[in-house]
Amino acid sequence: SFWLRAPRCLPNHVCQIMNRLRLPLLLLAIFALSSASLNSIKLVGYFDADAQLESPIESINQKMFTHIVLVNALKVDSQGVLYLRPKAHPEELTTEEVIKQVADGPAQLVLSLRGYMDDVAFDELAEDDIARTAFARNMATQLSDWNASGLEVEWHAGDPAGGKVAGSPFDSMEQFHYALLCRDLAVALRAAGSKTLSVAVHPGMQEFWDSTFVQQYLNWVTVGAYSMRSLADPHHSSLKDMSLALEEWTSLGVPRRQLVLAVPLFGHEGMGALSSAASNRSNKRMPWRQMLAKGRALRGHPPDQDDTFVDEATGKVWSACGPAMMRVKVQHVYTGGYGGLAFRELNQDVGLGDTGTSLVGAAFLEVERFQRESRTTRQPWSLLQHGIKFTRTESVPKLPEL
Repeated sequence: SFWLRAPRCLPNHVCQIMNRLRLPLLLLAIFALSSASLNSIKLVGYFDADAQLESPIESINQKMFTHIVLVNALKVDSQGVLYLRPKAHPEELTTEEVIKQVADGPAQLVLSLRGYMDDVAFDELAEDDIARTAFARNMATQLSDWNASGLEVEWHAGDPAGGKVAGSPFDSMEQFHYALLCRDLAVALRAAGSKTLSVAVHPGMQEFWDSTFVQQYLNWVTVGAYSMRSLADPHHSSLKDMSLALEEWTSLGVPRRQLVLAVPLFGHEGMGALSSAASNRSNKRMPWRQMLAKGRALRGHPPDQDDTFVDEATGKVWSACGPAMMRVKVQHVYTGGYGGLAFRELNQDVGLGDTGTSLVGAAFLEVERFQRESRTTRQPWSLLQHGIKFTRTESVPKLPEL
């Protein structure tokens, strides 16, 4: 480049000045790249269309997020036909009205896609070449019409009706079909104006076998690091769960910048020695706002361990990702160079007026703190180290044909 090597046609004194500026300019470039990487962290809020009466879109501070993912609003059948969520109550908005409200806001709108009537529809759609390619083109057109910035596919491989229990990982044929679907969607979305394609995944499900494919066709992967309970770690969303869920993808070779950590905004019944096996197997959840609403009935641990609560009326123990644990997760994501954080689902957090107890608010303030610190002046050697840490790039091997 021009500033790295002065052309010989310039006078000698100009060349000498240019040569002396090489290192300072290089350090400034590294700092700029690292700062851009730090400040481009995604903050993704999941808005549940089913919960719009208890938590309307107006109650969400969209300025806090880079993206809003609308869930339980859009499904597709095995033929590629889209289904919009019908109104369940006269006071609800239609799906297209909710889409317009979010699309008109400051955050980028991403639509979550599930299968109709269940996710087996994805498998059947993907193996039909004609239906799959037509659906990808139609989906791209529809996103443009809705002014949405992207699509997120959430495919669960369980098929109880077909003999495959819920929570089962993807088999090799399902992996192949998932790759075909994502490939065609990615090509169509990019052609429609650089629309994004992301996927929501869950630990141990083995959705993809190849990191090269992920890097080539997906903008990011939202990793749901929760509901990973075991006897050794009964908390439903512990720091250990976070590390294991992210390592599953980094060990595959997926760059950290493509991984968005999903954190739950709900508590789960059962924790530690007081929790029973039946409770561990249950799917009983309590939104964070309800846990706080119980007030004195819930007894929390000290501020640095605010992840378990006891319901004094019943003796039940609840585990939750409280504000302190949320801040630790933000620190892990931010300093580790990961792509961002996702909050599931926003209706389970407290409202706008309760910023002191909001989990999203705690995370947002912690991100702001890191961003302020990243803008402070550093010594050149520290800048160089910091830049190398966050601007190194992984080589992407050639994608094999599917």
